[in-house]
Amino acid sequence: MHAALASATRTTRVSLIITTQNRPASLDRVLGSVARQILVPDDVLIADHSEDLAVEDVITSWFGSLPCPLKRYEASLSAGRGAASALNLAVRAARGEYLVFTEGDCVLHPRFMSDHVAHAATGSFVQGRRAAVRSRYVHRVSTRSFHPWIWFLRRRAYGFQQGIRRPWTAVRLNDYRRVHGCNFAAWRSDVIQANGFDEALDKSGCEIIELAERLRNRGLTLKRITGQAIVYHLDHRRTERYRTGVNEKILERTRQEKLKRCEHGLAGAVVP
Repeated sequence: MHAALASATRTTRVSLIITTQNRPASLDRVLGSVARQILVPDDVLIADHSEDLAVEDVITSWFGSLPCPLKRYEASLSAGRGAASALNLAVRAARGEYLVFTEGDCVLHPRFMSDHVAHAATGSFVQGRRAAVRSRYVHRVSTRSFHPWIWFLRRRAYGFQQGIRRPWTAVRLNDYRRVHGCNFAAWRSDVIQANGFDEALDKSGCEIIELAERLRNRGLTLKRITGQAIVYHLDHRRTERYRTGVNEKILERTRQEKLKRCEHGLAGAVVP
C-alpha cells in the first residue's frame, strides 16, 4: 500500500527511528520499552551521533533480543556532522512506509507505536507529547517495567496531563510552538519528497524542527496529540541544543522562503 493513497492500516509497515547521543544507560532503558510494545515495529533503526563507545555496546547487546530487526547508522563525527546524516541513512534503509521518531533518552509507553499508527493519515504528520522522570530517579527505571501512575503518585515523574494515556485524545492542528524530535511521525514518502534531514545543520540539533517547517511548507497538516502516543523523558542536565548561529539562519531561511526541500539532504545519503 502506498503511503500517499491511504491512512495507516494494520498492513502498513512502520519503522521506529531512535536518535541517540552519549547516554548508553538511557538508551538501554529505551530499547527495553521497545521490546514491550503492543504493536511491534517492522524494524528499529538507531541514528547514532555519539562519542561514547559504550553506546555501540548497548546496541550490540540488544541484537537478537527485540522481536524485529535492529540496525545502527552512525553520523560522521570526524566531518563535524550531527544527527541529520545518521537520520538520513536510517530513512533510506527503513522498511516502513510510516516513520516514527524518538530519542535515546525517552522511554516509550507500551502503546506508543500502536497509537501513532492509529493517528497516521494522508496529508498530515504527528507530534506526540512527553512527560518526564526526574533526574534523581532515572537510575531506578527498569528496562523490564515502568508504571507511570505509580511514578506520578510518588512524584518521581512530572507532566501528568501529558503522561497518562486515555482512550480519547485532544488534537490541535498546526501548533508549531512545541515541535520536538522525541515524539514525531510522518509518512516516509513525505520525508523523501522534502529531501529528508538537512545535513547543513550543525551537531547541536534542530533536525526535526527544521524538517517540520518544510513539511508545513509542502501543505501538510501537523497534528499535535495529547493523551496517546506518549514518551517519558529521562531527565538529565539540559543544554541549548539548537540555538546556534548556523542553525538559526537555516531555520529562518526555511520559514521566510517557505522552502519545501533542503539542498544538503537525503539525496546525498548513501547506505553503507
